[in-house]
Amino acid sequence: PPQLWDLIISYDKQKHDMEERARMEHETQTKQHYKRELDDQMRERKRAIEAEHDERERDRQALQVEHERHIRDQEAAQDRQRQKAEVTIQAQKEAEVYAKKKREKERRQRQREREEMLARVTRQDQEERENDQKRRERLMHRAAEMR
Repeated sequence: PPQLWDLIISYDKQKHDMEERARMEHETQTKQHYKRELDDQMRERKRAIEAEHDERERDRQALQVEHERHIRDQEAAQDRQRQKAEVTIQAQKEAEVYAKKKREKERRQRQREREEMLARVTRQDQEERENDQKRRERLMHRAAEMR
């Protein structure tokens, strides 16, 4: 019977069409599922890249802060060294002035002592001459009395 064959063919065609639609739908779902997984992986990868970028930026900023602190520390150390050198130079100048004043004082003291010694020697010489003169006068006076 031809009608039976038509029914069988019609049934097979419907069955085939249903299977084909199911296969196509399954294929579409599989593709969509695969696409969602890939999209999720891409979002996760982008987040990882952004996190890595953020971490690098934080590290860069931390290095910049550390570098600036290091520069400030060096400048402060140089300032302290410069101040220390200035204090040392000032102390050295004061020591030189003090030493110069001390040498001048000692020179004046020696000069005064020389002048005092010279005055004493001159006075002693003068006294000796006066004593010699008096003794000569006495001797002459005695010699004149004896004659």
